[in-house]
This record gives sequence, structure tokens and C-alpha cells, in this order.
Amino acid sequence: MKNHPKDMVVNLSPWELVDNYYQQFFSFPMPWYEDNTESKTEFQKLFLHRYFMNEIGQETVNLHKQMLYTKLSVRMPYYKQMFQTMLNEQGVDMTHNLDYEMNGSDSGTASGNKNRDMTDNTSGNYSDTNNTTTDANSQSIDSDNPQVNFSGNDYASAMNRGQSKQTVNGTASGNNSTDKTVNETEDHSDKTSSTTERTFLGRQGAFPAEVIEKWRDIVYNINQEIIQDLDSLFLGVRP
Repeated sequence: MKNHPKDMVVNLSPWELVDNYYQQFFSFPMPWYEDNTESKTEFQKLFLHRYFMNEIGQETVNLHKQMLYTKLSVRMPYYKQMFQTMLNEQGVDMTHNLDYEMNGSDSGTASGNKNRDMTDNTSGNYSDTNNTTTDANSQSIDSDNPQVNFSGNDYASAMNRGQSKQTVNGTASGNNSTDKTVNETEDHSDKTSSTTERTFLGRQGAFPAEVIEKWRDIVYNINQEIIQDLDSLFLGVRP
């Protein structure tokens, strides 16, 4: 107690001394079997309460701390394995006991070709024949006395009569041809891709209070065993 802080209240009960100044005793980097500081704090207080009235087996407090640190370091791998085994047996996970990860991806490709060839050929022969016959009769009367009635009297000075016949034969022929070609080509390609990732973290199978209770039971049992292992650091004289 001679090295206690200046603001330390000396007139305290053993319980108050432990609860308020346990960190002054455990001033070294103490190894531990889990990352949770709550279980380490519980052990440190329990250790001081258990051996509060015992005589240390070393000449100085610093040497006692050194021996305590050494023994914890040597035994801690064993305690870590014990802690993990007990958690597995009880099905306890203080962070989450459901770790479900679902990763999925969807992809698809569609492609196609369309070709259309169309040919239109049209051809034909034509023949056109034209036969035309023309008959013509003509008559002309010249009279020196046009005022005289011609009917019944022949007062004509001169008379011309004629007849003609004309025949025209024509033939036309030929060939018509039409060619048409249509060529269509269509290419298409569709590609879709999507990726979905989901991560679910939660609890399953137990309520948080039940998990914490199991964890505390495990911590208590291991801390009790560690304290029993450290009994050799103290003199065998019991108050």
C-alpha cells in the first residue's frame, strides 16, 4: 500500500479496495483465454478476494506479479482450448449463432439470325397483229348550172366517179422480262447478367438471455480452475 496513488482513500474495506483498485495490481499485460474483457475483470476481482489475506510466496510484490504473469502465460493455451470446447458443447456463440451467407448470380444470353431471300422473275412474249381494209367510193358532179335540180334531169357539165380499196396488215411482237431480288439479314444478340449477394447474421435456436447464462457458467468454472492453479504462488499458511 505504500505505493498507492496519492488520491487513494486508505480507510476502505477489503471489498472496496478490490473493486476500486484491482487495476493497480494487474498493471501488467495479462494473457487471457477470450477477447471478452468482462470475464477477465471478474477473474481479477475474484483472484484478489480469494487471496486477499494470504501471504505471497515471493520476496516482493513485483516478483509475485512476474510469477503470476509467467504461470498464466504457460497455462493460457490450455484454458483457451477448454473455453472453446465448452462453448461448442453448450452451443454458445456470444456474437451470433447463425452465420448464413447466400451468394447467387444469374446470367443469360440469347442470339438469333434471320435471313430472307426473295426473287421475283416475270417474263412474257407478246404479239400484236393489225389487219385493216378500207373501201372507198367517190363521186363528184360538176354543173355549170348549180341552181338546176339535178334529180331527174341531167344538166351536169362533168361527172367523176371512183372506187378505192386499201388493206393494211401489221404485226408487232416482243418480250417483257422483270427480275427483282430482295435479300434481308438480321442478327441480334441479347445478354443479361445480374449478381445478388446477401449475408444474414442473427440468432437461432436460443434466446440471448439463455446464451449469456450458459456463457457465465462456463466462465465461472474456468476462472475457478485458474485460481486453484495459482495457489502455489502463495504460502501454505492459511489465515
